[in-house]
This record gives sequence, structure tokens and C-alpha cells, in this order.
Amino acid sequence: MSAGLALLVSSPMWADCPIVPHSLLELAAALRAAGLPVALVDRKLPPHAPLSKAAVAVLIDEIVAEVARRSPAWVGLSCFTSDYWCCRELAERIRERTPVPIVVGGPHPTLRPADFFYPGSPFDVAVIGEGDVTLPELVADDGGRARDEVRGIAFRRGGGVVRTSRRPFVEDLGTLSRPAYDLLDMEYYLRPNRFVARTLLLSGVQIYTSRGCPFGCTFCAARMIQEAQGLAPTIRHRPVAHVIETLRWLREGFALESFYIADDTFAVPPSRALEFCQGYRASGLGLPWAAQTRVNVLDEPLARELRDAGCVQLDFGIESGSDAALRRMRKGTTVADAHRAVALCREHGLRVFANIMLNTPGETEEDVRLTRRLMRELRADHYSLLLTAPMPGSRIFEERFGADGLGPEDYRVFARPDLYNRIVDPRLRLASHDLDLGRLYVALNLRYYLRNNFSIVSCSRWYLRLLAASRRKPAYLAAAVSSVLRVSWRSLTKLVALVRRR
Repeated sequence: MSAGLALLVSSPMWADCPIVPHSLLELAAALRAAGLPVALVDRKLPPHAPLSKAAVAVLIDEIVAEVARRSPAWVGLSCFTSDYWCCRELAERIRERTPVPIVVGGPHPTLRPADFFYPGSPFDVAVIGEGDVTLPELVADDGGRARDEVRGIAFRRGGGVVRTSRRPFVEDLGTLSRPAYDLLDMEYYLRPNRFVARTLLLSGVQIYTSRGCPFGCTFCAARMIQEAQGLAPTIRHRPVAHVIETLRWLREGFALESFYIADDTFAVPPSRALEFCQGYRASGLGLPWAAQTRVNVLDEPLARELRDAGCVQLDFGIESGSDAALRRMRKGTTVADAHRAVALCREHGLRVFANIMLNTPGETEEDVRLTRRLMRELRADHYSLLLTAPMPGSRIFEERFGADGLGPEDYRVFARPDLYNRIVDPRLRLASHDLDLGRLYVALNLRYYLRNNFSIVSCSRWYLRLLAASRRKPAYLAAAVSSVLRVSWRSLTKLVALVRRR
């Protein structure tokens, strides 16, 4: 087959999300760098439209029609466990219209490639791990090279699944091309939203300056995704100059106003964060930004550098107010670390976004009491409170269900919209106490409701300067009005429904 168009398709399950599909943009860039034609199908719902089952069905129809119209040589899909069944339906519908080869990648195919090769499956290849090199090899006209020779994939042969030799990580991220943002409707993604410095209305994008995570938190699949490839957990960084060049390109081409560093491990090691801050300050870009990091890496010099480099908010995985619970989670941090990090943020004028988890493995009533006390003491600018769900690939999933404890039918539970605010399946209860976790979730969210949902603008000088200079002032006004009305109605009705359900 000649190297025709590779068509990458965003999942309909993310059609209401204002976060750019970063993995697809990097794959598109890799295909371009190899001289291969590529396009992206990224269907989005109108602003503030709910992602209902009916809406997803319409989106699938539209995507299938577009795939058939473009007649690509390859179709590429990305899949998390939460959208496994949506991915299957989309692939099956595409196969009904065209015999185009379908390749799937992402976290779930990396962890469980065999799930994509069931009787009558439309999937031809599953990419295991990073696809920057693998996907161009599959798509290119290689003279009929056997799939066995392509490293880092799985495919069906006869009645079994063949898995080829592992693909090494891309060690030097400086060899990768800039993500193909130009394939997106960037004005959609740059509408003011609350996913940059989370809770504040800002126009911006998420970026990544590194890959990988060396830590072993039991609730996270990042480490096991690396181990599933037979590779040691590690972290690799993009050169700071490359990151700044991308930011400059986004500002000049799309009037970028802010950004969020979504690395799993920003500021690990702290010297890397210092290098970024110094390089960014020297660049003169002057865009405000936010990042997520760990409470045990922030110290006085780093907090000062972050502030001086334009960082306005840090997001922390605080998780629990109980040191015993943190040890069970293998978090590698302490409650004292959380107090110290938040105090440093307050001292240097950085906003704090705190992630808190309930239903952690072995959680006791005392753990819950200590967590509630910590939330009162920290007074974060925003609390994201969720119930822990043992997702495939996490250590808690393996410990609870074993390597083959749940199958494809069971994955439907991970797509439920209420997965993280109540126990939707008794098998997902990890706590050892008898507290009603659904009611606890409601009570704590009500306590912090005003702070979490209506802190959408700021009187800080950096924010007022941004608004004054923005070309998107009407969009900010519309987003503010819509956010107040929508959050008031949807959040309260959701909480009332949860109370009634319990």
C-alpha cells in the first residue's frame, strides 16, 4: 500500500473538552516529519452543550461520514479505559463503511492490547507505548515489510495476538517536531475557560515539557504504563529552548495569552524547573502560566523563581490529610510537606489548587477526619475532591482485581459520569470504613461550593493587565456570564440529585 493520508481521530468522549488532544498533535507532527500526509478529525460540541449519549451518537455518525469522504490509507484512534467502548463502536462503524486499516494507541492499548482483538474486531494494529516512531513506520510505504518487524505493536494473526519486540523510549525529546496545533480549530481551544490556571477564566493551552514519571503512587497508571513496555520508569525533558520556541510560535500565530504545564512531574528535579524559569524570563514572552507539581519539591528559591517567571498558580496532589493514608498510597509525601508548600505559595502570591482523594485503599474514619481538618487549615483557592477509582494499570487495580480480574464488559463502569463522586459499583469501594462516601462527597463539595465554583476572575494585577490587553474581551464577558449561570444550575442540580440518590 502506498503512503496515503493518515487520518487521526479525536474521541467523541472528549468533544466537550477545551484541552487540546496533545498526543494526536505529537503523532501528527511525527508523521509530517517523516514526509507523510496527515489530517485530524476533531469534532467538538457547541460551547456549553452537554455530552449526552445522543450527542456522542451524532458525533460518531459525523466522524464516520468524514472518514468515508476522505478515503484515508490509515485511521488512527487513541483510547483510554474510560472511552474503550466508544472507541470500539467508532472503529466498528468505520469498518462498516470502509476497509481502511485502523490502528489504536494510548494508555489502554499499551496496558491491555489483547482487548482490541476480539472476534470480528475492526482493529488491525495496537501501538504499545509511544507512537512517535512506530506510527510513521506503519503508515509509510516500506515495500511490504512484515508487521513482525515493526517494534512496539500488537496485531492479530490467526486465532492469537502477536506482540512484537518493545520499542525504546524517545530519549532525546529535542528530536521531536513541534506539535501540529495548526490542524486544530485553535479559536475553539483558546476560548476563555477554566482549565489553565484552574477555576480562573483564561485563554490558553496546556503544554508538556517532559514525559514519564519516576514515582509509584498506587492510584496512578503512569508508572505501570512504562513498565508494561518493559522499560524502567524514567523522566525525559524537552529542551527549554524548544518549549519556549513553541510558546512563541503559539503567541505569534494564535495570540496565546497563557499556558498550563501539564507534566506529571514538573519541577522534578527542581533544577529543571529553575532552568525553565530562567529561560522563560529571558525570553521576554511574559505570559502568565500555571503548573502541577509535588508538595515535597517546592522550596523558597524555587517558589521565588516561579513567581518571578510569571507563574500564578501551582496545582498539588495533596490527596489526604493522613500520613498513614499517604504511605498506603506510596505517595512519597507527608502532611507537613503540604503545609510547607502551601505556606510558600501564600508567601509568594501563588494561587493553590489542591487535589483531594477519598475512598483511598484502607481508608479509615480517622483518615477522613484528618483530611477534612487539613482542608480547613490549608484554605486552598480551589479543592478538587474526588473518590478514588481503581483504574486498569494502577497498582490498586492489580492488587484488587489481579492482572485479569476485569474484562471489557466491566470497563463500562469507568465511563460513568458519576464515577468519581459516588460508589457506582461495590467492587470499586476501597475504604475500610462504613461512611457513606456519596454523602461525604456532597457535604464537602457544599462546604467549598462558593470558593470552587465562583472564583472565576481575579483582581490581581497580572490578571487585569491580561484582560486589558486581550483581543478576546467579548469572549471573556460571555464566558463569565455563562459560567455563573451554568455552574449555578448544573452544580446545584447535580448535588441535589446525589443527595436524593443516596
